[in-house]
Amino acid sequence: MLTTYEEIKAELLSEWEHLTESRLHEYAESNTPVYYSDIADEWKALPMEDTDAWRDYGVEFTPDTTIYSLMTTDLHLYYFALVEKAFTEITEEKQTQENEGE
Repeated sequence: MLTTYEEIKAELLSEWEHLTESRLHEYAESNTPVYYSDIADEWKALPMEDTDAWRDYGVEFTPDTTIYSLMTTDLHLYYFALVEKAFTEITEEKQTQENEGE
Protein backbone atom coordinates (compact mmCIF):
# COMPACT_ATOMS: atom_id res chain seq x y z
CA MET A 1 0.00 0.00 0.00
CA LEU A 2 1.38 3.36 -1.02
CA THR A 3 2.11 5.93 1.65
CA THR A 4 -0.35 8.77 1.17
CA TYR A 5 0.39 12.44 0.72
CA GLU A 6 -1.36 13.16 4.01
CA GLU A 7 0.88 10.65 5.84
CA ILE A 8 3.99 12.18 4.31
CA LYS A 9 2.87 15.70 5.19
CA ALA A 10 2.16 14.62 8.78
CA GLU A 11 5.61 13.03 9.00
CA LEU A 12 7.27 16.23 7.77
CA LEU A 13 5.25 18.35 10.18
CA SER A 14 6.30 16.15 13.10
CA GLU A 15 9.96 16.60 12.12
CA TRP A 16 9.67 20.23 11.02
CA GLU A 17 12.09 21.66 13.61
CA HIS A 18 14.85 19.37 12.36
CA LEU A 19 13.90 19.30 8.69
CA THR A 20 16.01 20.90 5.98
CA GLU A 21 15.45 20.88 2.26
CA SER A 22 18.68 18.92 1.82
CA ARG A 23 17.12 16.00 3.74
CA LEU A 24 14.04 15.55 1.55
CA HIS A 25 15.60 12.59 -0.26
CA GLU A 26 15.94 10.83 3.10
CA TYR A 27 12.18 11.07 3.66
CA ALA A 28 11.47 9.75 0.17
CA GLU A 29 13.95 6.93 0.76
CA SER A 30 12.36 6.04 4.10
CA ASN A 31 9.00 5.54 2.35
CA THR A 32 10.45 3.44 -0.48
CA PRO A 33 10.08 -0.29 0.24
CA VAL A 34 13.06 -2.63 0.23
CA TYR A 35 11.47 -6.09 0.09
CA TYR A 36 10.62 -7.51 -3.33
CA SER A 37 7.00 -8.30 -2.50
CA ASP A 38 6.45 -4.79 -1.08
CA ILE A 39 8.16 -3.20 -4.07
CA ALA A 40 5.95 -5.13 -6.49
CA ASP A 41 2.76 -4.40 -4.53
CA GLU A 42 3.42 -0.68 -4.21
CA TRP A 43 4.60 -0.35 -7.81
CA LYS A 44 1.34 -1.95 -9.01
CA ALA A 45 -0.55 0.69 -7.00
CA LEU A 46 1.32 3.61 -8.61
CA PRO A 47 -0.69 5.90 -10.85
CA MET A 48 -0.01 4.98 -14.49
CA GLU A 49 1.82 8.27 -15.16
CA ASP A 50 4.37 7.38 -12.45
CA THR A 51 5.27 3.96 -13.82
CA ASP A 52 8.43 3.66 -15.88
CA ALA A 53 9.47 7.16 -14.74
CA TRP A 54 13.03 5.84 -14.51
CA ARG A 55 13.25 6.24 -18.31
CA ASP A 56 13.17 10.04 -17.93
CA TYR A 57 16.07 10.09 -15.47
CA GLY A 58 18.85 8.48 -17.47
CA VAL A 59 19.10 5.27 -15.49
CA GLU A 60 22.26 3.47 -16.53
CA PHE A 61 21.82 -0.20 -17.23
CA THR A 62 24.46 -2.40 -15.64
CA PRO A 63 24.65 -6.14 -15.12
CA ASP A 64 23.07 -5.48 -11.70
CA THR A 65 19.98 -3.70 -13.09
CA THR A 66 16.83 -5.67 -12.36
CA ILE A 67 13.13 -5.06 -12.80
CA TYR A 68 13.02 -4.52 -9.05
CA SER A 69 15.69 -1.83 -9.16
CA LEU A 70 13.71 -0.04 -11.88
CA MET A 71 10.48 -0.32 -9.90
CA THR A 72 12.30 0.95 -6.80
CA THR A 73 13.51 3.96 -8.80
CA ASP A 74 9.92 4.68 -9.88
CA LEU A 75 8.74 4.46 -6.27
CA HIS A 76 11.53 6.70 -4.99
CA LEU A 77 10.75 9.32 -7.64
CA TYR A 78 7.05 9.13 -6.76
CA TYR A 79 7.71 9.56 -3.05
CA PHE A 80 10.23 12.32 -3.62
CA ALA A 81 7.65 14.28 -5.61
CA LEU A 82 5.15 13.91 -2.74
CA VAL A 83 7.75 14.89 -0.13
CA GLU A 84 8.78 17.92 -2.16
CA LYS A 85 5.14 18.97 -2.65
CA ALA A 86 4.39 18.58 1.08
CA PHE A 87 7.54 20.52 2.03
CA THR A 88 6.58 23.38 -0.28
CA GLU A 89 3.02 23.44 1.02
CA ILE A 90 4.11 23.43 4.67
CA THR A 91 6.67 26.17 4.00
CA GLU A 92 3.99 28.34 2.40
CA GLU A 93 1.56 27.66 5.25
CA LYS A 94 4.22 28.59 7.83
CA GLN A 95 5.05 31.80 5.96
CA THR A 96 1.37 32.73 5.77
CA GLN A 97 0.99 32.13 9.51
CA GLU A 98 4.03 34.30 10.23
CA ASN A 99 2.74 37.10 7.98
CA GLU A 100 -0.68 37.00 9.61
CA GLY A 101 0.95 37.16 13.04
CA GLU A 102 2.81 40.39 12.27
